[in-house]
Amino acid sequence: MRLDDKSQKAAYRALYTTEHYHRDIEFHGKINIVRDLNPDLIGLLLLSLAELRLDRFGRSSIIDLKLEGTEKLEEKLSERWFSLLNELKGWLYENM
Repeated sequence: MRLDDKSQKAAYRALYTTEHYHRDIEFHGKINIVRDLNPDLIGLLLLSLAELRLDRFGRSSIIDLKLEGTEKLEEKLSERWFSLLNELKGWLYENM
């Protein structure tokens, strides 16, 4: 169902259009971190990426991410975040 904009009621038998990407399509991006950023904020960024990856886990999630080229990030990161960073360096579904 969807809401009919004019009447603000449910419109039965209404079809939605969806956009989807085929499997094995990769998108590449880059995150730049400013010099004096608090290391704990970097940790929160890592937690956000982990949440993006695991949000729909068990409900047919199709999002996976892998961090590469993290040498500069490791210099700024506090030690308590290293285990999460190491988990994000590999594909979640690689060994399944």
